[in-house]
Amino acid sequence: MGILVLLTTALLLRRNGLALGVFSGLLVLTLLWSLWECGLDFWALTPRLNVVGVLGILMILPITTRALSFAFPYQRLVLGATLGVGMIVFAGSMLYDPHDISGKLDLSTETPADAAGKDWAAWGGTGAGDHYSGLNQITPDNVHRLKLAWQFQTGDLRRPTDSGEVTYESTPLKIGNTLYACSPHQIVYAIDASTGKLNWKFDPQAVSLPQFQHLTCRGVAYHETRLR
Repeated sequence: MGILVLLTTALLLRRNGLALGVFSGLLVLTLLWSLWECGLDFWALTPRLNVVGVLGILMILPITTRALSFAFPYQRLVLGATLGVGMIVFAGSMLYDPHDISGKLDLSTETPADAAGKDWAAWGGTGAGDHYSGLNQITPDNVHRLKLAWQFQTGDLRRPTDSGEVTYESTPLKIGNTLYACSPHQIVYAIDASTGKLNWKFDPQAVSLPQFQHLTCRGVAYHETRLR
């Protein structure tokens, strides 16, 4: 690939239209390699194809081709067709998720009344994800009398090695008398729901680097196993 890039550059400097044909070959090889390595995976194809795709588009623009001399008349057409195939593959990868795992979740035993009668065991209340709560202690008539019962500080603050975006996005779960939540560094906290006191926490020592796009924890999952 390096040799093809250097050859394309040399031909462009000589204003030789053969540069488009050479770059078309580079695009074809890149596309075949990308599909072989990661298939129709949009997020994996993006870093493999975006740079060479943009360079190909710049090369086929009239402002570039007007400055070139063409010994073969179809080189622009070949590059255009190659870019078109690449765009079709790229668009197709947006419609296909190779990591999707189909399955069926049995929600027949769950009803809206069960969603949060006493517990909030999933991000959406239950596995149905309906965000419905059957609690009726707080009403439009008494909401103005609510007061702060307790507050909890995780102490998990942004560190010098973190990325620029560090956020709290966790929806706590409540099971029994315990709230479960997590902080940006993936630390899990079990908090007494009545007092706000920490019962325990678990720090997985997650790696955080400045080049990461963001650092957050959007929630935890709960599973209970009863031994017989």
